[in-house]
Amino acid sequence: MRTTHTAAYRAWLQSYWLEGLPAALLVAALGSGALVAGMSGGRLDPAPNDTGVWPILGNNLRVLAMLSSGVVSCGIAALTVLVVIGLVFGYSVTAALQAGHVAAVWSAIAPHALPELLGFVVAAGAVLRLGVVVARRVWRSGPVAWRPHLRRWLRCQTAAVGLICLAALFEGTISHV
Repeated sequence: MRTTHTAAYRAWLQSYWLEGLPAALLVAALGSGALVAGMSGGRLDPAPNDTGVWPILGNNLRVLAMLSSGVVSCGIAALTVLVVIGLVFGYSVTAALQAGHVAAVWSAIAPHALPELLGFVVAAGAVLRLGVVVARRVWRSGPVAWRPHLRRWLRCQTAAVGLICLAALFEGTISHV
């Protein structure tokens, strides 16, 4: 009984560790950015910006496209973009909180941060998984069943675009950024 559960857990872990790696990397980058802002006494004053939903959506989709192009580098570029996003976000939020802009953080950042960051993590995980498949194909020179991998990548990208659209809608209407 125990070996069945252990084998099932190992299969699950092997199946999803590529999606968990970007999430863990983003959390580490957020913490690092916050630590740098905390240690350096980072200053950041929020400026009012009346940006609409469409320019925000365009910007977020450009970032998503950069993440998606990471397949060429077997997912390394996607992870690098995700780390930069985490560092900037962690630094900005911590610096704004240190400057006493708690209300600005809650009203300008919190409504759209979760779907936006989750969309980026989902996209990076899908790109990393497809990048590993490409790398295996190049290194082993064996046949690869592309269809299931591309189908999974497309489902993840669709979910990421949906989350990014939701975040842009929140940022353009609810948030005052």
